[in-house]
Amino acid sequence: MEKRVTFNNRLLPYLLLAPQMAITLIFFFWPSAQAVWQSLVTEDAFGGNTKFVWFQNFTSLLSDPNYYDEEVQLCTRISYSGEYLHSAPWNMADHGKRNSSHGCINLSPEDAQWVFDNFILGDVVEVKNSPKPLPVWDGLGDWQLSYDQY
Repeated sequence: MEKRVTFNNRLLPYLLLAPQMAITLIFFFWPSAQAVWQSLVTEDAFGGNTKFVWFQNFTSLLSDPNYYDEEVQLCTRISYSGEYLHSAPWNMADHGKRNSSHGCINLSPEDAQWVFDNFILGDVVEVKNSPKPLPVWDGLGDWQLSYDQY
């Protein structure tokens, strides 16, 4: 014999389901709808003036010359906060002479291939003369502390 749960009141299953539906609506659908709406409008600093601009926000971002949209090959992550070793053939003339990166370490295609093929998680990458030390808290920077500091 098959056991089945039955409710004497037809309204009870809906009442039990209502809190979960409310949580899903409030914490998922409402913020998602707000994000979509805010990507399609511009507002002044205090939110008093809202103008619907359709996709103008996206076209202005993607046409900005400072927008970083490189197709990067042979990436090897060295931090969880976005630093990589990667191939940068477009930037070969500046390697070792000038900082022309957005934060990654640019390599020749040959060097990037070697790193990609040989490095594993935990291999130390020591960066010298950088004004930005790798943060300890990002999961891969703790090797830069001495044993006593750790």
